[in-house]
Formats: sequence, structure tokens, C-alpha cells
Amino acid sequence: MKHLFILILATISFGGFTQEKSDIENSETNFHHCYYPENSVTIGVGSTYSFKLNTVGVNTRVYYNVGEKWCFGPEFSYVEGSEETLYDMSFIGHYIIETPLVGIYPVVGGNYSIEKSEDNSISAFGIVFGGGVHRNFKNFTVFGEYTHIQSQLQDDFVSLGLMFTVDK
Repeated sequence: MKHLFILILATISFGGFTQEKSDIENSETNFHHCYYPENSVTIGVGSTYSFKLNTVGVNTRVYYNVGEKWCFGPEFSYVEGSEETLYDMSFIGHYIIETPLVGIYPVVGGNYSIEKSEDNSISAFGIVFGGGVHRNFKNFTVFGEYTHIQSQLQDDFVSLGLMFTVDK
């Protein structure tokens, strides 16, 4: 767990030294260090750590960027533990808050989870909330998030990954 938090801090620190804000804002595509182009689509993939299952899985996401600061869309996580498998589907919304180095955002949305074991399958609806940080490098974004699922199948996740933005 300690290594995961060090990786998040390193990712944030790396973002501050690789590209100046003025370089991004003056580029041909006009990408900002933490905002997204209006009416663009962002596709992402990453790893996610489930505190309940104590293992790492995969996370995918697709967001529609309504404006520079607002985005929403579905996420899917698959985590396979030693005795259980978790399928986690969420519909998420973000509002991005600019800082000099990264974008910070709350995570809020609805969730549907399915937890399967050899002899049992449980599913539940719930809510998901948490927070994250990201840094854009032109069309690519590095992100780190913490989320909590409040439902019959409660769990906490830390996710790290990479996203790509398609500017229309």
C-alpha cells in the first residue's frame, strides 16, 4: 500500500517538471494542463486496487467532456481475487478544479457491482464518491483516484492510469 501512495505522489511530481503551463496553452491543439477541450471524448485504461479483495484489477473509462471543467461517463472495473471476482460498473461525473500543477476533481456517481464466488453471486446498486488528480500532456492524461462504493457490496479503490482525449 505504501508503494501505491509513493507512485501517486511521483506521478503528480513528474507532471510539474515535464511541461510548462504556457507550453501547453500555446500549443497548436490548445490543450491545457488540467482542462479538456469542450465537446471532446476521453478514453482511459488503468489499474485499480480493491481494498476488500486486497488485489489489483483493471479499470476502463470513457468520458464526454461537456465543457473544459465538466465531464461524465461510464467506468468498468474487473478485479479477480483468490476466492471472488468483482465486476464494477459506474456512471461518474467530475468537476475539475485547476491548480498550478494538476487538476483536482471530486468523483460522484451511481454504481452497480456484481461479486461472484464459486457458489454465490451477489449484486447491488449504490453510489460512488471520492476524489482524484490528473495532469494533461497534450492529448494524454495521467490520473490517480480514490473512490468509495457505498452499497451492500462496499469497497474502496485506488486507481492509476492513462487517458487519451479525442478533440473534435
